[in-house]
Amino acid sequence: MRILPIIIILITINFSRCLSDGCPPVPSNQPPVAEFVYSPTHLHVLESVLFNASASYDPDGFIASYAWDFGDGNTTQVSNSSIFYYYETPGIFNVTLTVIDSGGLQNATSKEITVTKPPLATFVFSPFRPRIGQSIVFNASESKPNGGHIISYFWDFGDNVTENVSDPIVTHIYDIFGDYSVTLTIADSENETATATQKITVMAPPDADFFFEPLDPRVCDIVTFNASLSIPNGGSIVEFKWNFGDGSDVDFGMIVQHKYVEMGEYTVSLNATDSEGEWDSKDMMLKILPHRADLNEDGTVDILDLYVLCRAYGSYIGHERWDAKADINNDGKVNICDAVIIAKSFHQCANG
Repeated sequence: MRILPIIIILITINFSRCLSDGCPPVPSNQPPVAEFVYSPTHLHVLESVLFNASASYDPDGFIASYAWDFGDGNTTQVSNSSIFYYYETPGIFNVTLTVIDSGGLQNATSKEITVTKPPLATFVFSPFRPRIGQSIVFNASESKPNGGHIISYFWDFGDNVTENVSDPIVTHIYDIFGDYSVTLTIADSENETATATQKITVMAPPDADFFFEPLDPRVCDIVTFNASLSIPNGGSIVEFKWNFGDGSDVDFGMIVQHKYVEMGEYTVSLNATDSEGEWDSKDMMLKILPHRADLNEDGTVDILDLYVLCRAYGSYIGHERWDAKADINNDGKVNICDAVIIAKSFHQCANG
């Protein structure tokens, strides 16, 4: 029970010392320190920016809240040290951070940030369905700087060819058919860039080609025309159209047959169209020889041809009356077999 008096005595002694020597001051609440950074430092309109105030601190307590004034009329107060924000318009904004500590004291800091609007890159090209070897016009005149002015247009045509120009209009020629990605990158006077990419399909017409059999056709022969040598060059050939040059109707198909009823020279035309709407044509001159029974080559198989045959009738190769034309079946002699061929061909396949 002697403890209480002892405590009272000690308190009395200490109090007396404070009166004589001076008591140590009670520490006062110190204000916080406000600091923040933001990322990215190069800001665009509608681009998310992170404001980070984690470097802020309070020397004798803790930071209770972070008040943000983004300089565009919007403010907010949060307990977290970081916040995301975006600006809807370009401009220069004064961002202010105010930190409030656990004792109610506060401190503020401000930074000026610049928000820009990147340029708009866009282009068109003409013709829309270009061919290889054809000059294509690329036009970026509708691109917009959105501040400042456009100083360069960098084109990547997708065929290992690039071009950097100050004019919005350029031309380019492709040597190989196919699909290409064309990319335009514009740069403005505010060091802003923008890109636009479009796919372009360069067409190549098919290569139309054909051959015919027999090589030396005659009147009334069946001539076979074959377009299998044609090459599509992209897609596939969907139509082969033939004009035989003799006034007859056109025909369709890769392989067709035709019979000429008059000797002469004819221009045969093939038109090949592919699945991409491209086409090509080829013309070939065809000489139709007289009918093998038209011995006098007057365009008609008649009695006059029998007269020619009669003069050589019974002859053979080396004979004094030998006439190779009268040997219609090419058996080395002129006989009844050749006469029968003439008789069967009277007025057939001659002059229609």
